[in-house]
Amino acid sequence: MTSRPRTAPRSASKCCSCSPRRSCRRSRGRSPDARGDRRAPGVVAAATARRGRFQRFRRRPRRRRRPGAGGPGGARSTFRRQQPRLGGSGLASRRWCLPHRSAGGEPGTHAPVRRDQGLAPPRVGRGGRPRGPATRLRTGDVAVTEHFTRLGLREQIGALTRGEVGARSLAAATVDRVRRVNPLLNAACATFDAEARADAGSGGRLAGVPVAVKDTFALPWYAPKDATPVAYRRPGAGASGVFRRLRDAGCTVAFATNMHQLGFGTTGHVSAYGPCRNPWDVTRCPGGSSSGSAAAVAGRLVPLAIGTDAVGSVRIPASYCGVTGLKPTWGTVPSDGCAGASSMMAIGPITRDAADCRLATEVLLSKSLPPGNRRPRIGLPVDAYWSDVEPGVLAACRRAIEDLGEAGCEIVEITLSGSVDVARTAATVLGAERLARMTPHWRRTVLPTLHPTIQRALEASRGVPEHEVGRARAARQAARDELEATFESVDLVAWPTVPTPPPLLDRPRAALPSGTVSADLAAMRTTGLANLTGVPAITVPCGLDRDGLPVGLMFHAPWHQEGVLVDAAELLEQVTERRWVDREPSAGAMPATAWQVS
Repeated sequence: MTSRPRTAPRSASKCCSCSPRRSCRRSRGRSPDARGDRRAPGVVAAATARRGRFQRFRRRPRRRRRPGAGGPGGARSTFRRQQPRLGGSGLASRRWCLPHRSAGGEPGTHAPVRRDQGLAPPRVGRGGRPRGPATRLRTGDVAVTEHFTRLGLREQIGALTRGEVGARSLAAATVDRVRRVNPLLNAACATFDAEARADAGSGGRLAGVPVAVKDTFALPWYAPKDATPVAYRRPGAGASGVFRRLRDAGCTVAFATNMHQLGFGTTGHVSAYGPCRNPWDVTRCPGGSSSGSAAAVAGRLVPLAIGTDAVGSVRIPASYCGVTGLKPTWGTVPSDGCAGASSMMAIGPITRDAADCRLATEVLLSKSLPPGNRRPRIGLPVDAYWSDVEPGVLAACRRAIEDLGEAGCEIVEITLSGSVDVARTAATVLGAERLARMTPHWRRTVLPTLHPTIQRALEASRGVPEHEVGRARAARQAARDELEATFESVDLVAWPTVPTPPPLLDRPRAALPSGTVSADLAAMRTTGLANLTGVPAITVPCGLDRDGLPVGLMFHAPWHQEGVLVDAAELLEQVTERRWVDREPSAGAMPATAWQVS
């Protein structure tokens, strides 16, 4: 009996950029040369010997169909390729060989796609039809997922509701985009990939929407640091009230944002994580202390970020970065679990436009803000807050006020005494409250690790006598009484959010008509009144200065009248045809690779 000649072993090939393995379905049946295998015979033999490592790609045993199910007698059998499972948490280094149309390539060629790009291998049901939420996006098409990460808050909610994108895919793609863009902006200080995927898809008004929170809110898995080298508490010690509100709404917390250390600054260039950068010009400050929150929204990393506002810490960075930021009435958002809570601090959202801001504020306040149609009566304190403003900022804000007047709003000039030194009063009150919370353990562990400028600020607060603190508190009450009387004659009070454009990172100074001063003093002079009095305030993009940097206009409303503020912001967007809220940072400010899929 003659033995049957043994066939030569099938050589392993590298049909794409995946690891060497048995020939894939696209190249099976072709010779090694036809498949492009140009390796030496010894390399091919070694790869063939190692092919047992890739047993997950083997065929399953033949399975007979029931009679009549697969043709006459059921003789036809089917083969099903075993699919890798998607279990586990965190990032995976596994690569998948998927159809992909790459730049400059031909359709149908292979390209490696990693699971940490927010994509998953296709899950196939009977008949080869895709099933499950992982196939709502076209697998392997990174540009599709990238598109959804750049949408606004309402657009992302619509895409999730219509099933155009899955919540887990969106969360993973957001984290991936943050990791690619963050080296340029330094807006994020910690990303939560596994936690974001686990929380994605829960019910609520914002179900599945990825958001960011400032590095001052406690999360169940993350201890805030306030941009210091030392965490204040153990991870898992508790969740903040803001996280509970976001969780109840169905949000996915994707990352924590950078900030000015301890919230003691309005520039964002002092942080244990390094300085945060402005998406409009990476050589300039993004504002503070919620610097990373504003930079993340302006950089199209997330549609919503949460910050805190003690002396304009939400409105200043929102104005510098060309987005919308709202400071609610003091005490309306729970501040438990927030490291920087004080009698002047309020927690507010930063979004791209007023409609998104309305939705986010409703979630944080747990109440409805129905839109109104009445044109407000707006007061302008010309002597107090419209003087000593940089000419480019002043011109943009005056044009916005004129547009509102043409739209039917009544514009009147009012008088605010300006007798209160807002910046000095706010700094005195905040310093006294911060010193009261400095425990001996905090002084031993955290204080020595702080930036020298922050240490000097705390030492200066320690040297303030008690009678000065009492005088500051009395001036605070006087400012509250004066503003309450002002709101009896007008609905809103408006002036420029910040009197100058964003300062340079290496020289944070403000060039005012009266002279060059510290950027902190210039910004606190216009934003601190809302914190001293507790009234709500909002900043809205209203134009660009001579250098193409964004300018913000700020509105103040009576206590608990956040709806009136959002109505005014939407009206300003309408009369300006959304020229400023829809404008993205200029192409020259950020390299094209930061906006494109890498």
